[in-house]
Amino acid sequence: MCSLSKEDKDIVLDFYFRCGDEETINRGRDLVAANPEAAILYAQLEETLTQLDSIKYEPCPENLVELTIARLKLAASSGQTQLEKLLELEHQKGDSHTQQTQPSESLELVGASAGSSSNWSFGESFFRVSSLAAVVLIMAGIAWPTLRNMRQTAWRITCARNLNTLGAGLVRYAQDNNGYIPQAAGIGTRQWSRVGEAGSHTSSPFLLYKGGYAAPRDFTCPGDAAALDLKLPDNELAKWHDFASRNNISYSFRVLCDKSDRRLSGLRGPIMVDVSPIFQDLRASLSNGPVELDDQMRKCLSTNHGCSGQNILSTDGSVRFIRVRLLGNDDIFTIDNVNTYYGHEAPGDPLDAFFP
Repeated sequence: MCSLSKEDKDIVLDFYFRCGDEETINRGRDLVAANPEAAILYAQLEETLTQLDSIKYEPCPENLVELTIARLKLAASSGQTQLEKLLELEHQKGDSHTQQTQPSESLELVGASAGSSSNWSFGESFFRVSSLAAVVLIMAGIAWPTLRNMRQTAWRITCARNLNTLGAGLVRYAQDNNGYIPQAAGIGTRQWSRVGEAGSHTSSPFLLYKGGYAAPRDFTCPGDAAALDLKLPDNELAKWHDFASRNNISYSFRVLCDKSDRRLSGLRGPIMVDVSPIFQDLRASLSNGPVELDDQMRKCLSTNHGCSGQNILSTDGSVRFIRVRLLGNDDIFTIDNVNTYYGHEAPGDPLDAFFP
C-alpha cells in the first residue's frame, strides 16, 4: 500500500508542473529525492504525460462554436430514437407507480411533477451527460496542447530569468576579479566530461555560487526534470570546488579557445546556454572511450525545453530563445571539423563557440 499522504502527492504534482512558490517546489524536489514512492509517482507522471507531447493536433478552427453546436445537434438527432424509448419507459414506470399509490399520494406526486420533471429525469440526465461528455472531449482535445504549451512557455521564461541572474553574477564577478570571468584552478585540463573532479569545466561556473554571486536554484532550469538544487551548509561551502552532480547545473558553460581573452569585456557571443543535448547523457560513456557524433547528435536541441530550442546568455547580458543550434554558421554544441570527442577538447578559434 502506498504510504504517501494526499499532501505528499499534491506536493509531487506541484513539483512536476512547477506550480506554487519556490518553497513548495523545493519541498517536492526533496520529497522525490528522499522518498522512493514519491520518485515512482514522479516517474509515472513523466512516463504518462510525456507521451502526450507527441500527440499531433490541428490548430483551433475559427468556427469552433458553430462546429461544436452542429456536432451536438447531430449527436442528439442520431440518438433521438433511443432517448424517446428511454423517456417512454420512464413514463410507463412513473404511471405504473402512480396507479399503485393511494389517492393522497398520487396528488403529492402530481404536485411534485408540476414543479419538476421527476418522471423523466433519467432520460433528461442521460441526454445532458451525453452532451456534456461530447463538449468535454472536444474541448479537451483543444485545451490540452494549449496548456502544455503554456507550461513550456512558463518554463522558458523562468529559465531566461535564471540565466539573467547568472549573467548579472558574471558581471559582478568580473568587476571583483580584474575583469576576468570565473576560471577554476586546473581548468587547463578541460575535463568537461566530468563533474566534481579537479579540472572539471563545471567548476568554473561553480565559483559564482561559491563567491555568493548566484544561488543554487539559479543553475537549474525548471524544464530539466532531473534538476536538483545543490544544498550545502554555509560552513562546508569552502571545502567544495564543484557541483555534486550534473543534476545541479542545467546549463552548459562555454569552453574557450586558448587564444581567447578571458576578460568579460573581451569576449563576444554566448557564454552560457541550456544544457548540451549531445553530451549530457554521454559523459559517463566518455570515461570509457571516445564518442563519435552521428547525424542525430548533430540535429538535436536541448532537452530542457522539450527539444524545441534553447535559451542563450550572451556576454552583453542579454538572453534569447532560439529554435536552432546555429549562430551564423557556428554549431554551438560542437567544435568545427571535430567528429570524435574524448571529453577534453577545446575549439581552435576564438569565434568557435563550444558548449559541452
